[in-house]
Amino acid sequence: MVLRYAGISSVILALGARALEAAQESSFEEKLLATLPEGVDDVYSVHPVFSPDGRSVCYGIEQSKRWYVVFEGKKSEPFDDVSDLQYALGGKAIAYRASKGGRAFAACGDSRSKDFATIERLVLHPNGKTFAFQAYEKEGDRRKGFVVVEDKKGESFDFVSGLRFSPDGAAVAYLGIKDYGPNYKLYYVVTGDKKYGDYKEAYPPVFSPDGKRVAYAALDGWGSWRIFVDGESNAGAGLFQNAIGPTFSADGKVMAYAGLEGDGWHVHVGEKKGEAYAGVDWPVLNRDGSLVAYGITTRSYNQHMVVGERKGREFKSVWGPTFDPGGTKVAYVAGKEARGGSYVVLGDRLEGPFDNVGELVFRADGKKLAFGARKGRELWWKVMDVEK
Repeated sequence: MVLRYAGISSVILALGARALEAAQESSFEEKLLATLPEGVDDVYSVHPVFSPDGRSVCYGIEQSKRWYVVFEGKKSEPFDDVSDLQYALGGKAIAYRASKGGRAFAACGDSRSKDFATIERLVLHPNGKTFAFQAYEKEGDRRKGFVVVEDKKGESFDFVSGLRFSPDGAAVAYLGIKDYGPNYKLYYVVTGDKKYGDYKEAYPPVFSPDGKRVAYAALDGWGSWRIFVDGESNAGAGLFQNAIGPTFSADGKVMAYAGLEGDGWHVHVGEKKGEAYAGVDWPVLNRDGSLVAYGITTRSYNQHMVVGERKGREFKSVWGPTFDPGGTKVAYVAGKEARGGSYVVLGDRLEGPFDNVGELVFRADGKKLAFGARKGRELWWKVMDVEK
């Protein structure tokens, strides 16, 4: 069986608030935003990041074996590597992580962190002004990982992953992993001054939309996967051979997750159980939790997007389901071939192919869909009519 699940950064927990806010601010006029400069070592290594309003784009490029950040047409100093580019300060600046001379740092506008041996997963505070990240440094004779939130270092673990802010920015949550040797690791879910565990395995935690609850899937000491909320097993969720999720609806009233049972993976929404599939992606709920969308993998290794009980057309890959403001239509990104480019799928229509596709944004009235895309050296803000 094949399980494909997107990294937790792709889970649209704040789908309602975030999507509606983006819809109100975004431009819905199609235009060419930029063209990559000549001399880029590998055009296909460029993954542009589009501003939330669709009016600008930033990206990292490699030229003569050095990396640069390009923002508002200006190129930064050279680095050994750059990643995690994000718009900050209301789109007036960018945040990113970079390495130079064997040391790594995180930056947001004019603010720059201390240097560390390695920095992973930079996340912005919801206010767009401060940031947190996962870092590694040698402690004694071992490499240790920890999170840094506004220059404050957290507890040391052997590995850390899945760092995220709560929607209100009042707390962070992440996985801390302690490695005691071959085939023996203990997983902990950390949020604020609380630490839940120890688990034999776990997926990164998610916050409820109000930021008051932390939920996650974990493998208990008896060999069963469970869904936990604030460290307590959700009795109604049952026991599984594996599990992913959960995801909350934007109003926080409905929770969805996926569990592996004898006949395959099932997505659960509240008390309702979906069909069995060979593999599933992280489920996404519309604002009130009345409809769910998720990618599935068949036993022939092809993928479909499932919306409610309806399975969409076959692709080699599908990801990024996004609901319209009314919560009834879903747009997503799909690939026809392993290296054949990406398409935006809306109903029966395909737009593409593109080399990269950014976040999908519906207009507040649901009549238009916008997204950033790279096609060769051109960086576009594309717009589709929803009803055509």
